[in-house]
Amino acid sequence: MVIAAYEESTAWITPLTSTIPNLRVRLYCKSLRMLDERCEYLPNIGQDHWVYLRYIVTHYRSLPDVVIFTMNGVLRNEWNGLLCRKLVYVLNHLDTEPKQHSFAGFVQMADLLPQPLGRPGSFVSWSPKFKLDTYRRGSGNEYVPLCLTAPRPLGRWYSKHIEPWARRIPALWNATGTFTTPADPHIGMSYHDIYAVSGQRLRDFPNETYAGLLAQVEACGSLAAEIDHYLERVVKAMFQRPGDMQLWGAKRPLCPLHLNSCNRSNANLQC
Repeated sequence: MVIAAYEESTAWITPLTSTIPNLRVRLYCKSLRMLDERCEYLPNIGQDHWVYLRYIVTHYRSLPDVVIFTMNGVLRNEWNGLLCRKLVYVLNHLDTEPKQHSFAGFVQMADLLPQPLGRPGSFVSWSPKFKLDTYRRGSGNEYVPLCLTAPRPLGRWYSKHIEPWARRIPALWNATGTFTTPADPHIGMSYHDIYAVSGQRLRDFPNETYAGLLAQVEACGSLAAEIDHYLERVVKAMFQRPGDMQLWGAKRPLCPLHLNSCNRSNANLQC
């Protein structure tokens, strides 16, 4: 499991992952103020996907069978603990060895609740016209300088940087010879960088793809970057395949109650 961290509490890691067989934690800390002994320190560049891309590029030839990618700030209270529930949803697909052996290749929780409860939820529709012209970090903060990507908006960027590689993947073509695009109803997109993907799905794209995306993020340095938001929105289009089935279960995934009292901003908190 690859965790992208910046001065948030790491108290959730052991309670949520200790029962997952074969799981190894790679905690990448983008602040020297974090004193967790598991920290592998990195400069504070980009958002979560910079950490993910760097990991993929570095370990491309030796990727594990399944990689869980998550931000460290899963204890945030916004949206009724949505981030923690998204991670629990992913872990529920990998919490036994039989589930790990039969893992289809990609799982990410939908942003919209399933109706009726018990069926997979709906993902957000593809938004090819999405772009950022201004940005502020967190609610109520002042607007900050924004590093724009090229080309814009999202649809044009996807067509240039992702689609040419995706078209080389046989599994993204159906029996009638139609290419699967993000606009297909079963693809769409999702928010937040929490998902699991197989090493094989990652290697469906050449390392050159990830290296190019990594270079785009790094070109923005410490500035807020529009590309971070594009990367968030293309995860499903890159890694989901037609026919992938995702379990939901009888109830929505919930975080352990004792984690709800954890202070999300204290990097050394123990709950």
